Amino acid sequence: TPLLVELLEEVLGKLGEDLLSDSAPPSPTRDASRAPASPGIAVAMSGREHGRWSSSVLAEAAAEAGGGGGAGKKPVKWKKIVAKELTSAGGSMSLKALRKDCVAEVLAHPSHGDRKRAELTEEFDREMPRFKRFLVDGGKVSFAPEGEAES
Repeated sequence: TPLLVELLEEVLGKLGEDLLSDSAPPSPTRDASRAPASPGIAVAMSGREHGRWSSSVLAEAAAEAGGGGGAGKKPVKWKKIVAKELTSAGGSMSLKALRKDCVAEVLAHPSHGDRKRAELTEEFDREMPRFKRFLVDGGKVSFAPEGEAES
């Protein structure tokens, strides 16, 4: 997230300034006289002790700035999940059962737990036909023969 990048620049800028001699020009990435760009940085700066940043302070600042929020959803790796579910089922299973198991697997993961089941089901139905690695025959899904699977 942009806040984390800015926090890292702040940390690296301060450490770099401490290491450089007094004759070296100031870092162009961060002017020491400039006020913090966001409230999250002000919070993180207040927790700075002895020239080091506490990881908990950085995590709190990122959380306050809305790190990991809505628009930047982590993409679901459907191909990997489908392959895992098919392998555990012996190589083939019904499309309905596969969809149910894959969506449940995604919902169980902490990075996708806030997504809606209906949204994930719709996404599965949209993505599944794209994978050449799997063969959908009627209501059954299995691995495609090795020569046909290119993706």
